[in-house]
Amino acid sequence: MKGRGLGPGKIRRVRRAGGFVYRLDWTDADGKRHRESVGTDRRTAEQIRNKRMRERDLRMAGLSQEVNQERSLSDLRHSYMTDLASRTCEAHTERTRGCLERVLTFLGVRSVRELMPEAVLEYRRSRQRADIAHRTINKEVGSLKAMLGWAAGCGLIAQNPLAALSRLPEGATYQKHHRRDLSEEELQKLVTASRVEDQVGHERCAAIRTIRGGTRGPGYAKKPHSLRVPQTPMWITLIETGIRWSELSRLVWGDFDSSRPQLTLQAANTKSRRSRPIPLRTALADELVALRVLHHRLLDRLPRADEPIFLSPMGKRWKQRRNALANLRRLLTSAGIPRKDDRGRVVDIHALRHTCGTRHARGRSPLQNTQKLLGHSDPKLTASTYSHIEGDDLRADVEGLPSLEPVVRIETHLKAVGAEGSSPSGSKLARAISEQEPAKDAAALTASPTESNGWGQRRELNPQHLLYESSALPLSYSGNGPRSCRAELVVTSERAALGEERLFFVGE
Repeated sequence: MKGRGLGPGKIRRVRRAGGFVYRLDWTDADGKRHRESVGTDRRTAEQIRNKRMRERDLRMAGLSQEVNQERSLSDLRHSYMTDLASRTCEAHTERTRGCLERVLTFLGVRSVRELMPEAVLEYRRSRQRADIAHRTINKEVGSLKAMLGWAAGCGLIAQNPLAALSRLPEGATYQKHHRRDLSEEELQKLVTASRVEDQVGHERCAAIRTIRGGTRGPGYAKKPHSLRVPQTPMWITLIETGIRWSELSRLVWGDFDSSRPQLTLQAANTKSRRSRPIPLRTALADELVALRVLHHRLLDRLPRADEPIFLSPMGKRWKQRRNALANLRRLLTSAGIPRKDDRGRVVDIHALRHTCGTRHARGRSPLQNTQKLLGHSDPKLTASTYSHIEGDDLRADVEGLPSLEPVVRIETHLKAVGAEGSSPSGSKLARAISEQEPAKDAAALTASPTESNGWGQRRELNPQHLLYESSALPLSYSGNGPRSCRAELVVTSERAALGEERLFFVGE
């Protein structure tokens, strides 16, 4: 802007109804005049004026991007959550909102410029001291980092001050909450306990014991009684399909096809935002058909295609996951299944998803098929996290390996031929061994596996059939004598069928 300077702005104290207020008159980088009230405190008014002048000078110097760093974090969070809610599910939006609230409350900063990586590192250290898992800490800090990255991508701020902040290492070493799979025996106990609870709950709601006792009179039996929705089909569905609780609670009758039979998870209800068909066993499909008949009696009409398949025992839509978790814990206690084993691994609703993946792995299902059923984008996640294959599961594979025990008994005859002067007793030993019968040679071999001169003779654990006429195999030995020796393996044709051979040590 040419001509007169823009000036530092003027603060005036003006009278208003009920007192005084400070007013700021200033001119921006485009020469436009502004007038605004800056509060009733002189010091606050001076700080606001200095901020306005700094932003104007940065724009005039061509550093307008630096001005965006003064943006309020609360305004950024509001804009980010509004955008996030339009493209993610409600549960993810609420989790992100909680993470941002926790981190920003600890940091206590107002603008992006005041946000320092050192303060975020201190927040991570405080969470580690509280024995929080690294994965949880990464989610909390990652929410703030994602919000700043979104703002930088939209041009709302100049740059993300946490762009270079790395994640904490994750994995089983840093995991605090380990889940385990249920064995087939435990699954049978769990399903049996669920069926018993459904039967007891049905009798209680139908007042069968009271009607049989006759304490209320014959007219009480004719009155309508409430129905209890059985929960066994829901637990079997979680075990056999491995779908997430969020996906199961959103299933409607329009997603169930009894003719094929299969369940179709809609893209809007899955974590990956992709539709996924889940084939069902015939027995489970029959359970769901019977459940639909009960819903007909409960509603006194046919259930609509947009109504949920799985309801709470009282016939209400599932809203809180912790209610279903409390029911599962009660079933585990009734079935005698420990919720936490001696290794600290727990059983919860998501552990049933681990159980499904492990059952497919034990059943030799291809990894790609299991990955598609569970809805994973990476087969490494299916193999490393959701397949609990342990030592007992590998025992059959180990036992199936071919045995290393010898099939044919091999008799090896040792004949040592030493030169005169090779050792103090070498020639005498050679003559003594050469004069012995083959049977005595074999007996000498079994009696002393290692001779005093350092030579060792080992028995072959996996012998091959000797179908050749003769062979010479040079072997190098250090030996204890002054000369080295060369071994020759000679097999005679008449003794090859019996698997016998002669090993000669020939002095060089």
